[in-house]
Amino acid sequence: MKGNMKILFVQPKSSGFMGQISRSGKAGFARVTLTTLAALTPDEHEVSIHDARLSEPDYDEDWDLIGFTGMSCEIPHVYHMADSFRRRGKTVVIGGYHTSALPEEALQHADFVVVGEAEGLWQQILNEISDGGAKHKIYKNSEAIEMRDMAIPRRDLLDLKMYSVPFTIQATRGCPFNCEFCTVTKFFGRTYRSRPVAEVVDEIKSRADRLWMFLDDNLVGDPAYAKSLFKALIPLHITWGPQTSFTIPTDPELMDLYGAAAGPSP
Repeated sequence: MKGNMKILFVQPKSSGFMGQISRSGKAGFARVTLTTLAALTPDEHEVSIHDARLSEPDYDEDWDLIGFTGMSCEIPHVYHMADSFRRRGKTVVIGGYHTSALPEEALQHADFVVVGEAEGLWQQILNEISDGGAKHKIYKNSEAIEMRDMAIPRRDLLDLKMYSVPFTIQATRGCPFNCEFCTVTKFFGRTYRSRPVAEVVDEIKSRADRLWMFLDDNLVGDPAYAKSLFKALIPLHITWGPQTSFTIPTDPELMDLYGAAAGPSP
């Protein structure tokens, strides 16, 4: 395969309620997985992102590599699209939560799969494909990445008008709990990691936008870190929301700082 590739990342649609398009034609939150992969892709490659919740991708375009991510509610559509591309001789990679839980299943629909986080692996994968083809069927990091100097998502590749909240961000990964019904610790391991607060603030300040959503699974998993983050967000005067555990109201200081930082309703 040629060194400079034409790469397509595809966001699938859900088979259930989550992630559906509203009557106004908008999706909910813009995801960060594919835009982060795009940011990790060297400039010599041409990268596009297609949101298949609105329309099917162009299966006949001359793509060199097609990448999918997907949760279990999205994986039927992922497999449908992946099979359609592979019938046309295209190279397909699948990652995400469902694939990380069932990589052998995903391999029935992909040339290779990524288990867990792609950071630290994506450059290796691209180099191998450019040099003739992926050397493995399953790629997996030996340890969790350090959340420092992270790639800033390529939001410029999205149609921002189609999202109710186009600006999303991550400050932490993982959760200190290990609930039997939850996939978070299965995906990230029983670790809780955080970005330097200053780097989170710098990413937000790089945009003029005032509405943000934290996509962390549990932003208050480390209360000391959360308090430091909330204090740093107060002077930004933005409106934002997180996902948190039900432990948040047990810490009055944390609740007060969250209220002070969250800003007015949009």
